[in-house]
Amino acid sequence: MSDLTMKDLDYEKIIENYSKVEELEKKINEIEKNILPLMDKLGKFLDNIDSKIDKKIKLYIENKENINSIEESQDNLVEEKKDKTDKIEKVEELNQEKESKLDVSKFIKVFSQEFDFINKEQFNEEMENDEIMLKKLIELIKRMFGIKDNKISELKVVETGLTNQLSTEKDEVKRLKVVETNLTNQLSTEKDEVKRLKVVETNLTNQLSTEKDEVKRLKVVETNLTNQLSTEKDEVKRLKVVETNLTNQLSTEKDEVKRLKVVETGLTNQLSTEKDEVKRLKVVEINLTNQLNTKKEELESIGDLLEARKLYDKYLSMETRILSKLDNVLIQRDFESFISSGYTLSSLDNVWDIVKIEYKNISNEDKEILKEVFSFFLNQINKRFKEAKYGLVQVEVGEDFDAVNQVDLSQNSKGKVTECVFYGYGFLKEKENPNDEDIIARIIKSPLVLTA
Repeated sequence: MSDLTMKDLDYEKIIENYSKVEELEKKINEIEKNILPLMDKLGKFLDNIDSKIDKKIKLYIENKENINSIEESQDNLVEEKKDKTDKIEKVEELNQEKESKLDVSKFIKVFSQEFDFINKEQFNEEMENDEIMLKKLIELIKRMFGIKDNKISELKVVETGLTNQLSTEKDEVKRLKVVETNLTNQLSTEKDEVKRLKVVETNLTNQLSTEKDEVKRLKVVETNLTNQLSTEKDEVKRLKVVETNLTNQLSTEKDEVKRLKVVETGLTNQLSTEKDEVKRLKVVEINLTNQLNTKKEELESIGDLLEARKLYDKYLSMETRILSKLDNVLIQRDFESFISSGYTLSSLDNVWDIVKIEYKNISNEDKEILKEVFSFFLNQINKRFKEAKYGLVQVEVGEDFDAVNQVDLSQNSKGKVTECVFYGYGFLKEKENPNDEDIIARIIKSPLVLTA
């Protein structure tokens, strides 16, 4: 693992090794948990063994000393007390021996559960002999200590190995984490580089495609230019022939120029004379145009008078009751009064007002006459201006009723127009071109209609 390099690892191997290390750490931790209680138990066991052995040896020595002491004192005692003292000493000795054997039995009972080589029944029989019991006990204790020492040594060796392994693995984990961090950073950098290279690749691919198209285009241009060059060479040859011919022709033309200069001088003088004549003719044209316009105006005036005269006759043919309503608006006593009274917008407004009020009492023939009179005088008023200022507002039958720009004499809020009773009029929008269509910019009087 120490010779492992960043080139030998990839991201997936790092993850796999990291998982193995984590599992190993868990196993080591479990071993530590199992070993530590066992070592504590072993230490306590050794402490208890030492204490119990010390107690047994001390008890044995005390028993021996008591026995010797009793034997020495027996010689100094009176004979009569000897039997009694012996009985007492024997009872005490038996009690102590019984207690000692009982403690050793407990000791053997405890350790026979942990050491399978101890035969509890055999050991109890051997305890009847004190010399054999002591030797046997010492032999068993040495053997138990040998087994425990071996187990402790084995466990210490295992512990040392595991500790060293754990330290090694921890160092390896730290190193792998550093490697992982480096590889992660390198991987991020490589990913960014891959993205950048993909963009570069795309750009280069597009550029290559563009260049290929440009190469194709240039090959076509080259072919065309080659063909054109060949054509131009042929054209140069042809032009050289033409040049020769033109040179010859130029010499001829020079002679012709000289001749034409003479002709030009004569024509220049003649042109000057013609220009003077043109000026004179323009003056004559202007005079004739003015005369013609005057005659046209006179004819138009005559035509307007004739039309006005016809309208006057029609106007007088209307019902007397309607004429009486209009008497103060369009004067009826003679033609001149009729004409002069109709040339004002106020008169037209009054005619519109009367029709709005009396439309039910006016016949269709009389309404048509009044429409003609209304239209004629509005046209005559427009002739006062350089361009027409006012225009009629008409409505076709069948159109949708417009409550904003129309007056419904039927008093319906909506519906279709069934009749245009009378014209409206309004200001015309200024025209950019004289031939443009007339458009009403603002209505002065809305058209009168009937709806259904």
